[in-house]
Amino acid sequence: MSKNPQAKRLAESFDISYSEALGVVRDESELAEEMADHENISIRAAMEKLAADYPMVKARAIQEGVSFRTALDRVRDEQARQRRFSSAAASFPTVEDLLRKALVGACDDLTDQPVHRDGDDNYEVHGLDFDGVHLPDYVEELEVDVATPDLDTMVWDGAEEYEGDTHVGTVKVHAEVSFYGFMYRADTYAHEEEITVIVPDWNERTSQVSLRRQVILEFNATVIPGAESVELEFVSAMTDEFPPDPYSIGV
Repeated sequence: MSKNPQAKRLAESFDISYSEALGVVRDESELAEEMADHENISIRAAMEKLAADYPMVKARAIQEGVSFRTALDRVRDEQARQRRFSSAAASFPTVEDLLRKALVGACDDLTDQPVHRDGDDNYEVHGLDFDGVHLPDYVEELEVDVATPDLDTMVWDGAEEYEGDTHVGTVKVHAEVSFYGFMYRADTYAHEEEITVIVPDWNERTSQVSLRRQVILEFNATVIPGAESVELEFVSAMTDEFPPDPYSIGV
């Protein structure tokens, strides 16, 4: 019976027995059919792609002291696991995708939160850290009305990555934040360029007013992509004068 020419060439090229080479050719032919169908290429082209691994397989066979076919089986198993892993990873949303989605909710959570104000013990207001943003002293009882993030400006600084694909770091985003508070009615006219009067006669002495600021919001973040889990903790806000450089921090 005539020998399979492909198996004969393989045996001669890699100094293995003809029977072993024939087994390799038969196994690889089935894999080539799957590859050709998946990648929309010819079976011959698929066989050539598979054959490109043979020098590496031979070196591994020598290194591990096993047959060519055993080394090839190990290589193909590893490649299959890698494809499965890559496919599974591709189905998970990225850290950036999860953060963009979570930022909307985190900004919504700032609504109606008081803004920290320094003062004596009896007058200090505990709340969100907007110390890096110029806010007028004449407006009291400041609270966040609406925080609208510009998600295209988001910058993710991944500080650590832990076992279990847990990412920990900080995320910054430009946002427009509106505040509301109260001030003396008599003073509203002097500051009408900066504030908007909402209720002019809140009571006999005060008006309810609002104002807006362009800021950079910073959050501590813990992200687990596989579980689609994101935890954001507001850290602080700063004046939007020096926008973060997207090329200086990995996204």
